[in-house]
Amino acid sequence: MSKSRKTKSIALLLILAFVFTNLFGGIGTVAFATDEGTRIYGNDKYETAARNSFVKKYAGVDLVSKNFDRTKMTAKESKAFDALLDLMYLENQDAALDEGYSKEEYKALAEDILSGNININRPLLSKAPSNAYTCYATSHGLISTKLLGGILNGIISATLLVTGVGSIYELVKKMGKEAAKDWVEKHLKKTIVDKLTAIGLKNFGIYVGSIISGIVNVYLDPGGWLAERIDAVDKIPNNGYIEAW
Repeated sequence: MSKSRKTKSIALLLILAFVFTNLFGGIGTVAFATDEGTRIYGNDKYETAARNSFVKKYAGVDLVSKNFDRTKMTAKESKAFDALLDLMYLENQDAALDEGYSKEEYKALAEDILSGNININRPLLSKAPSNAYTCYATSHGLISTKLLGGILNGIISATLLVTGVGSIYELVKKMGKEAAKDWVEKHLKKTIVDKLTAIGLKNFGIYVGSIISGIVNVYLDPGGWLAERIDAVDKIPNNGYIEAW
């Protein structure tokens, strides 16, 4: 074989190797995204593993019926709540850090919202990080759509925990699509509306119906979707923050 033909053959083999690597690598990626249904709100395998571990350890625990109130929880429920807050931070830490919240500040804010201890129509001076805005009237709401979306996803996760699954995708696998829709309508809708009401967003509960109707089919980020719908019609639309005052 001539040197020229040998060079061309090597080049062809390299090209084929590149094509097959990317082809099968892409297939593997798609398979992971499809099969690992719990990879909903997180961005990597570590977050997926954390969610799976959380569900496995605390499946059946009902935090919603206790309204996320620690004074009403058993020791196991309190530990499950701590684990939920840790998971929520893990899945939303980029947004939290971007807005100046440390892990403990984020968890404190999330717990206050989940338990209904605050109304986001009022400045959260005691909870605001050092570089956050604390005056709604001169800037924007303290709660961003990203933070609110992550917290709403936490409510969804806690509601699903009773069934022993970690995502809507897993709920469909376990119950079937129609039964999953009925379960979501019966258990999840009221929980989200009640929580929006508790934190001062009662008027925005009307948008829950539209997300519930499609949540079984479009399950990637239901909390983020709902938060964006609220931001689209609040006092300062589409600015990335929630202003209901």
